Amino acid sequence: MATRQQSDATTSAPDPRKKTHGKAYRVLRTLLAFILLLLLSITAVATVVGTLFLRDLSSELPTAEAILAYKNSIASVVYDRNKEVIAKLFMENRNPLELRDISPWMIKATLAAEDSSFYQHSGIKISGIIRALWVDIMHQKVRQGGSTITQQLARNLFLTQDRTFKRKVKELMLAIRLEKIFSKDAILQKYLNTIYFGHGAWGIDTAAHTFFGKEAKDLTLPESALLAGILPGPGKYSPLLHFKAAKQRQEYVLDRFVALGWITEEERAAASGTKLVFNHTPNKVAEYNRAPYFLSHILFNDLLPKYGTEMVYNGGLEIHTTLDLKLQEESDKAVQTLKTQGALVAMDPATGEVL
Repeated sequence: MATRQQSDATTSAPDPRKKTHGKAYRVLRTLLAFILLLLLSITAVATVVGTLFLRDLSSELPTAEAILAYKNSIASVVYDRNKEVIAKLFMENRNPLELRDISPWMIKATLAAEDSSFYQHSGIKISGIIRALWVDIMHQKVRQGGSTITQQLARNLFLTQDRTFKRKVKELMLAIRLEKIFSKDAILQKYLNTIYFGHGAWGIDTAAHTFFGKEAKDLTLPESALLAGILPGPGKYSPLLHFKAAKQRQEYVLDRFVALGWITEEERAAASGTKLVFNHTPNKVAEYNRAPYFLSHILFNDLLPKYGTEMVYNGGLEIHTTLDLKLQEESDKAVQTLKTQGALVAMDPATGEVL
């Protein structure tokens, strides 16, 4: 009996390791609960802070009504009595076009170079944002763009070019807003009419005339690929100043065409080998003024007092005058033949109109 009782006592003795494990489990469970509660608190605070931050940024952005009312700066054109162009008045030399009046090659080249999935995304590309953030983090400053065409349009129309986090967030918010307001075609049309190609050329119409002396609808594949290649750096990739760099960019755009299945390798080779004939010398394009004295007279006596600087230089006015350019040119020649200085004024005696 004594032996059995001793055995039973030995068997029922508590295991100290079980107490230790139980205590450790309770501590771990408490610690995990604390960590979970802390993470939830941090998430809640971050959500509130983020919401307030986005709300404040949103209040600084243009409303849908302001976006719809926005108009690009458009050059005003002065005509003579026979609808011949005397001069252009502008701060940004631009003539907006409908998308249907732009070469399909130029449209495709822009998409290939800048945003090939433009018609698939909703204004922003998460993969592009992540890639840009990674590059920025690695270099510890904002270096990578990662912007869609919609983002670029938002930046060009309403934001600065500052490379800051706050501006980037505004750009993303505006891009989403633009996609809700406009169709994809409307956004692309606005983009092509807004972007700067260098040498005083704003928008694709002015660029086509500046570089190739032709209408935007007549641009060829090699010409379009070159113009699209200019976009990331109009000064750096100007074909009039840095042809080698511009040619490399053209090759890149043509490679993108092939990668997207839009042209064959043979078509790419033919486009790359096409000699480009440019319209201007490597200088900033100077818009002609074929009657400087007459233009100065109507500017300071009629146009500016009546319409103001903003409307005259940005409003896209069509200004029809009494001048006859053929008579003006003949008068210039006549005065230049004089051995002394002289001046000539020709007027219609019936109306008093300056010819």
